[in-house]
This record gives sequence, C-alpha cells and structure tokens, in this order.
Amino acid sequence: MSIPIIIMGESGTGKSTSIRTFGEGEVEVINTMGKIMPFFKPKVHQVNVPQIAASHNNALKVDIVRSWLMKHHEHKAVVVDDAGYLITEMFMRWTVGDEKMADQFGVYKEIANRMWLLFQRVIEDGDVDRIVYFVFHEETDNFGKVDLLTVGKLLNEKIKIRGLVTMTLQSAKEGDRYVFHTNNGNPAKSPMGLFDEETIDNDLKFVDSRVREAYGYEPLKAVKIDE
Repeated sequence: MSIPIIIMGESGTGKSTSIRTFGEGEVEVINTMGKIMPFFKPKVHQVNVPQIAASHNNALKVDIVRSWLMKHHEHKAVVVDDAGYLITEMFMRWTVGDEKMADQFGVYKEIANRMWLLFQRVIEDGDVDRIVYFVFHEETDNFGKVDLLTVGKLLNEKIKIRGLVTMTLQSAKEGDRYVFHTNNGNPAKSPMGLFDEETIDNDLKFVDSRVREAYGYEPLKAVKIDE
C-alpha cells in the first residue's frame, strides 16, 4: 500500500512551499489548479490537471487524479496540491449549470463516494514505498474546532476524510517561522514516536525521510522524466 498523508492549513502558512526541500526529481506534484509553485528551485515535475481535463472532454479532476495515481508509480513521493478544490469542482458542476443534479443531497453523496474512492485506491494500490501527500485548506467552526475546508457539514457526515489517514500535519506561521504541527490533537495527528517534537520546520523532505525510516520504506531516489 501507499501511505496517504494530509497536509492542511490556512492560506499563506507554507503548505505548498514545504515541497521546496525535496531534491530535483524526487517529488511529483499533481497540480489540481495549474498554479505556479511558490518557489523557484528545485524544479519539480508537475502534472497539470486542468490541462489534462481540457484535452479529455472536461473530465472531472478527481477522476483524473485517481487515474494518474493508479497508472504512474515512478515517483515515490507525490503531492496532490490543492486537493480540496477537487471537492469544490464537483460541488460547483453539480449544483449550477448544465450538469446540475436534481437531487441536491445526491451531490454530497457522489462527492463523498469519489473522494472515498480516491483515498482507497491509494491505500490499496500495492505500492510498498510510495507516500502521497494531499494538501487541503482548513476552516475553524464557531466552537474552535479545526477541520478540512470542504463544502459543508453534510459531506463530513458522509465521509470523514481525515479519518482515512493515520497522519495529518497542520501548517502554521509562528512569527517568522513556518512550521508543521505533528500532534496537537486538533487537527494534527501522527503515529506515536514518529516525531520527537510536536512542532517541526515545514520541511516535507524531512517528513518523508522520517516516515520512510520508521516504516522501512526504500530511501527516496530522483526520477528522470522527459518533459
């Protein structure tokens, strides 16, 4: 199985920037929105999901991402950047316009099903040394509870996405320092003993190396991709 890990946090707290610590060729970024990276080096291999969708009859991005992850196993560190927008696209397509569903409760059921399939396919893919990072924005409710920014309570009633993974890191900016919270209980969590500290630098390569060491996965190697 591949290991899915969630990275979540508010905008500007270094979620995507944490990718910068990988060496060239070590990580693949599945770019759901086609945004430019917030750093210049190293150059990372990117999968432009909007571009693929445009060439495949405007296919759903979540289906494109799932298909890509199942067919391509060259990179052993993969980041699905802006994964929350996979949910947003489904919600917008099925609640307004030509694809609007008559059953609006059915929208949430179908979104939950597609996200469930995405994570399950990663978990069950048979790859024994791949780690897939899903990057989400976060929101805080009126009671101070922090969770993934999705499209409402009904979706969380159908599927608790964070419950599908063993590890969730929360990005934050503390003064001039960009960090990951590893186990603060709301919402960060990680296996006991994986990290020595509750707060670490937002260095995704360090996280990747630590997980590989702890679970006996093969060390990360650079991949040459002709683009």
